[in-house]
Amino acid sequence: MYLAVLRASSASGDPAELLARHRVSADGAWKPGDVYGPGYVMTTAGFSVTMADEGSHDELLASVRSWLSTHQSFLDDLSACEAECIVDLGVSVTSDRPARSVVVPADVLGALAKAGITLELSAYLSAVE
Repeated sequence: MYLAVLRASSASGDPAELLARHRVSADGAWKPGDVYGPGYVMTTAGFSVTMADEGSHDELLASVRSWLSTHQSFLDDLSACEAECIVDLGVSVTSDRPARSVVVPADVLGALAKAGITLELSAYLSAVE
């Protein structure tokens, strides 16, 4: 599994209002006061969007590049409303292969930085393949 998820949140506005205008489908959205998990209350409004779910590292990067390019006006509006944005690149790992290299080329890093997006890397333990 190679997954890319955009999460946006704001303490002063509701970035989810931009979803309909830009025809972007969210995996989930929240508002201040929503309860997430046992005892955790959200203090911001926001959403998460799957940008890519691919079978390989190269496919993931191609999909992320395409998504960032296709959704530039959406990202500009998120920046204008001062939403904090994170792209989480996730890979699955197994107990027999507990480490994978995740290379993020300069052009992808530059596109994220230009949009004011923080990069996060996650490893998800899955069953042995």
